[in-house]
Amino acid sequence: MSHPVYLSSSALPRMPEGSRNEWQGFFGDGTELEANAFFPLFWRAMFSESDIRHARFIDGYDIGDGDAAADRDECLDDFGPDATYPYLVTDNASAVSRLASRREAVIAAIGERYRPIYEAFEALVAQRFPGHILLRTQGLPDAADAEPWLRSDLAETDRLKDSKALASLMRDLERRDADAVWTLAGLSSSADEAWPTPALRERFPDPRRRRA
Repeated sequence: MSHPVYLSSSALPRMPEGSRNEWQGFFGDGTELEANAFFPLFWRAMFSESDIRHARFIDGYDIGDGDAAADRDECLDDFGPDATYPYLVTDNASAVSRLASRREAVIAAIGERYRPIYEAFEALVAQRFPGHILLRTQGLPDAADAEPWLRSDLAETDRLKDSKALASLMRDLERRDADAVWTLAGLSSSADEAWPTPALRERFPDPRRRRA
């Protein structure tokens, strides 16, 4: 089952609000990456616990969008008008600074082999995520209750070598069918985006495509 989460560039320092019809102008600028039901490690390296904010589920749909009326009604039935979920937001300068300051510690924890992915991801964030960066979490299966483990994951980013999460991550990376780029940094949410770069994909092939 798909539970997409997105890393998006935004001109707003917060989630768009459907009650203000802000989604209609949200898409189209910068790059957007996608993962499924998890936050890739390199995404987490851009944020801190102080970047946690909250948004209403119902604000995921523009109130003036007739095509989204059924989704809004379903959302109201499922969550009500005031239920919220946590998400992350930071500005580009802070994200780039954190990626740089955490680079060597993260690579020391996961292995030098993955440095090219980290450095390419740093460049992508610096060049293709202007303004603010949103980690959009509404698609998580436990979005309403995600804050405790989200805080824990962010706190462990600075002590990765001593974290329980590292062993699980390394097992994922060592699987024969693992795509290291997807596991560590997500993939572009549309086919026309330039992530991963051709050079990076040549070095870290997607094993599913190789088999095909």
